[in-house]
Amino acid sequence: AIAAVGSLSASVVTELQNNARAMLGGDAEVSLTARPADDAELSYFLSTADTVSTVRDLRSMARNTDGAVMLVELKGVDDLYPLFGQMALTPSQDIAAALAIRDGVAGAVAEAELFSRLGLDIGDRVAIGNIEVELRAVIGIEPDRTAGVMALGPRLMVSAATLDASGLVRPGSLIETKYRFALDPAADPALWLENLNAAFPQAGWRASEYTSAQPALQTFVDRLATL
Repeated sequence: AIAAVGSLSASVVTELQNNARAMLGGDAEVSLTARPADDAELSYFLSTADTVSTVRDLRSMARNTDGAVMLVELKGVDDLYPLFGQMALTPSQDIAAALAIRDGVAGAVAEAELFSRLGLDIGDRVAIGNIEVELRAVIGIEPDRTAGVMALGPRLMVSAATLDASGLVRPGSLIETKYRFALDPAADPALWLENLNAAFPQAGWRASEYTSAQPALQTFVDRLATL
């Protein structure tokens, strides 16, 4: 039993280490609630990281053409998403292509629960905010999904431009903006984060790097191994 637990915990730790960047979404991440980064912060990000990707999360309502509504975890992603890891969609396609505008209609992808609860199929449309989007795929794997808080609804993912067009991004909106960073391979993410926080001590953001991206899960694994 002791050997089995030790082997299990070692396997979980190895899996965490191998997929840590994908789970976090980058070498490092800065998360802000209710505000985006200001010009000085953005300038620092762009001057010290190789690549910067932006993801925005909020809760909203999705409505089908019959008027049925459902709470969703809405996510707006840029063209760089995901920096690490791969999306798995059914039918298989590139995430950027799935979210692109076709014939004047923006695309979206969603978890299977949204399709089943609202009676939707691929090609159907749902309304979010002021616009309608066309559902083009079912999400099988969202690499950074485990890095977020407990979900209250299924994921609905759109492009950053589509989220802006929805009218849901406005003063007072409870939006979490996440900046994901791909750093120079020779850089130490922990040191980079330390320097970032020192440069902006009053920023009020939550910042993490991939080696400590899942502290709760790591604590669970450590406790399991000592039982």
